[in-house]
Amino acid sequence: MPTHASGGRERVDAGALAALLLPFADVATMVLEEPIPVGAPKVSYLSQGANVGVVAGVAGALGIPVLWVHPLSWKRTMCVTSRDATANGFADLKSFSRHVASGLFPSHATHFARVRDHDRAEAALLAVWGMLHGATTV
Repeated sequence: MPTHASGGRERVDAGALAALLLPFADVATMVLEEPIPVGAPKVSYLSQGANVGVVAGVAGALGIPVLWVHPLSWKRTMCVTSRDATANGFADLKSFSRHVASGLFPSHATHFARVRDHDRAEAALLAVWGMLHGATTV
């Protein structure tokens, strides 16, 4: 995600994001999680919502359809909940998400190998959810 510093915080760079997405505007669907703040300071709620709004706004301006989904909804469909992680012998959900993404994309497993790759793994799983729910290209 292209970002820039603004007021001491990282913000989504709308212009750079638009340039990145423009070549795919005619064929892509964007899948976005509904922002659900959990245990974060209230300032983080505003920042998260603002960044999601920028992303959705860029998609709208480019004519890219957006599928919104609650995090727990797609995670249940993709079988990557805390209960699934525990049932499969994983102590934490982040490691389990990396494991599931590696299984679905074995030729790209190196992209999910590090502990800090859990967000990338969840993005890949969210894209699969999108494909299962009508997106032709995500």
